[in-house]
Amino acid sequence: MIDRGPAGAGAGEDLIERLRRNLDVVSEIQRKFFLKAVDDKIKQVLFFYLAVCFGGLHILSKQTLPLTQCDRLNLVEYCNTTSEYHDLVQFGLVHYQFETIHPFKDGNGRLGRILITLQLIQNSYLTQPYLYPSAYFNRNKIEYADRMRTVSETGAWEPWLEFFVEGIRSQAAEAVARTNDLRTLRREYERTYGHEKTAADRLAMRLFKQPYVTTNDVAELLDVTAQTARNVIQELEAQDILTETTGKERYQEFKAVDIFDTLNQPLE
Repeated sequence: MIDRGPAGAGAGEDLIERLRRNLDVVSEIQRKFFLKAVDDKIKQVLFFYLAVCFGGLHILSKQTLPLTQCDRLNLVEYCNTTSEYHDLVQFGLVHYQFETIHPFKDGNGRLGRILITLQLIQNSYLTQPYLYPSAYFNRNKIEYADRMRTVSETGAWEPWLEFFVEGIRSQAAEAVARTNDLRTLRREYERTYGHEKTAADRLAMRLFKQPYVTTNDVAELLDVTAQTARNVIQELEAQDILTETTGKERYQEFKAVDIFDTLNQPLE
């Protein structure tokens, strides 16, 4: 069961308000969604730690196919219609309609799943995007496609909606479980690094807010020189707290080992 909370805030709330007023923002999100390849595990961490804020994302030169005026108006009207169904059922209906319209040349599936999270925030089920619907749909790709295709071919809505709602339920349970695991890990870090006597201690504690860092990030986070930042990173690498991910000698990037392991470990 997902508890309702206060209305969403910040960038996510602003984006939802714009979405409610004008679906052109969907095209904006789509253009900004095509990033340089990023590991899906990193995307998971971003969903745990960041608000939905697209303004700073790198835009690639992908062409989009705009929604037709008729489709745009129909979808806006449908999204804003008061439904007799439970909200989660309505989100499943909207997701199917969006994927059926298939308004863009690329990225419709991923964008559609982002919109699920935005709808959950809009309707006060979430205050931040702590849910990661793509994990469930990616694990069940064949069933996901089959259930939607069956709706199109035979009008069998119930199997699709049961699948969709189960996805939201399972991802909500997973988010709670992983959040509790992260809290346990943070308490362990507090016992070891919480006194923050050294720069390495301070960085270790800040990894829970920024689990993926560069030397420049560390220098800024700790307000230290680049050389000190490199020394701190090397110290935490020696303790297996950080690991380098690019394999390069320059422009290196480091991830928080324990945090990623906690997010990626199988749940019982």
